[in-house]
Amino acid sequence: MADDSPTLPAVSSAPPSAGGCVRPSKKHSDLTPWPQRYIAPSRAWPSARGAGVTVAVVDTGVDADGAPALAGRVTAGPDVVSGGTAGKDCARHGTFVARIVAAGQKSGVGSAGVAPDARILAVRVTGTDGTATADKVAAGIKAAVAGGARVVDVPIALTRGSAWLTSAVRDAVRHNVLVVAPAYGITDSSGAPTPAAYPAALPDVLAVAGLAPGGGPDQKAAPATAPDIAAPGTSLMSIGPGGSGNFSGSGADLATGFVAGTAAWWTATAPA
Repeated sequence: MADDSPTLPAVSSAPPSAGGCVRPSKKHSDLTPWPQRYIAPSRAWPSARGAGVTVAVVDTGVDADGAPALAGRVTAGPDVVSGGTAGKDCARHGTFVARIVAAGQKSGVGSAGVAPDARILAVRVTGTDGTATADKVAAGIKAAVAGGARVVDVPIALTRGSAWLTSAVRDAVRHNVLVVAPAYGITDSSGAPTPAAYPAALPDVLAVAGLAPGGGPDQKAAPATAPDIAAPGTSLMSIGPGGSGNFSGSGADLATGFVAGTAAWWTATAPA
């Protein structure tokens, strides 16, 4: 299956090097992205669409007002780094992932989130440079659990963990909350994979690897942590903040959105 979005601006967890926030994309595509054709989440929608389930996206924030595909679906949780709330997304990464999880259906467009009736809880754990620490991610996971999330998507791969991060994951498990995270990340412009991937390396975290179009493994990055599951992670298309324009992206961090969305509709059907 071919790349559906070769000309779209690329997503990143870091803000522009020149400062400020990422500008809205002016490019649009009404094509059905290959992951929706490959995993066909719509086949599950007659039974479950994620209604009643909150998925926390613990990342750069989620654009709660300026992303039409997420209108009415986002609760702005805390910004554990700078204070305030996480209802804005300067870097666009969290909004990209949230759209994969729970974007609503739009007439004439063959794409929607995996769990289009789920709600998103935005929690920001990154600083102004787009980076995060283990303790800030831990605080984000704790905030997500306190906010009622049943699934916590942490699309971040850290080279080191911490005692507090381990404690936060254990606390999530005690509350019957699933934590999802990428089994690898990228450390620099050379494409070198991270030597470790936290929180995915911790017990009870569902570690996600990325798949290339057609379902083959991502040949550009070897997991730093043994993956538990794989999902589409290459040549993805989603939205960013500030409008309905599309962005493209690749990586296990983005693949977590498909797993978190699937967990949401599965949770919606599971016995209480």
